[in-house]
Amino acid sequence: MRELRIIEARSEQEIAAAQELFLEYAEALGEARWLQQSAVYREDAFEGPVLAEDRGRILAQAGEADAALDEIQRLLRRPSWLSVHTLRLDPRWDPIRDHPRFRALLRR
Repeated sequence: MRELRIIEARSEQEIAAAQELFLEYAEALGEARWLQQSAVYREDAFEGPVLAEDRGRILAQAGEADAALDEIQRLLRRPSWLSVHTLRLDPRWDPIRDHPRFRALLRR
């Protein structure tokens, strides 16, 4: 059952990423909401942070800077693969790079 939820969540994440690339913002935001509501996002200590980082990038690409930054800050407070160094180097965060909150995070 757990493996099925992980596969389902990763599939939804892949759909969201593809929609983001085609500028289907409304649908991408819907997928970001779905990710946040998924059991994997909320309950899985290993895969949940991966989905949360994906959700943050979707929000950033869709122009939802504050929501993306909320997700980033949540991830930086707990164990995850995301770090200030990753934020500094990864071009996928470029849409929010000039946001004052993002710049403040990089000064950590």
